[in-house]
Amino acid sequence: MPLEDIKPETIDDIIGINLTAFIHITRLFMPVLKSREEAAIINVISKSGIVAQEGQSVYMASKYGVRGFTDVLRADLKDTNVRVAGVYQSGTNTKMFTKTGEDFSTEKFTDPADLADVVAYMLLLPKKIWLPEVRVEY
Repeated sequence: MPLEDIKPETIDDIIGINLTAFIHITRLFMPVLKSREEAAIINVISKSGIVAQEGQSVYMASKYGVRGFTDVLRADLKDTNVRVAGVYQSGTNTKMFTKTGEDFSTEKFTDPADLADVVAYMLLLPKKIWLPEVRVEY
């Protein structure tokens, strides 16, 4: 919806869930990740962190924020044992879309199990190969 129609508390909720939570969780896990011989952070972000979409200003801002956070985190941790990547997927067929009340087909959307396979594949690659950014599209 247009920015002027979004309630301030909704803005805070979207930013809190989609961006601030990523930052806090990562901060809490960082000591554990750094103590491991090998570790990875793979942020599943959404194509909304790459492609602007009309009527999604706050959601897009949160996802672009996670993309920036992921990119800086990758730079900050480049000389450590922690590898960082972002996964940018098109629509994923979850129950989230039924909550919107909108009527549209999710038939082409990515199955969550397929998205999990992509993440598992990234982690199974040899250590000398890393995919810092993956786009999953339908």
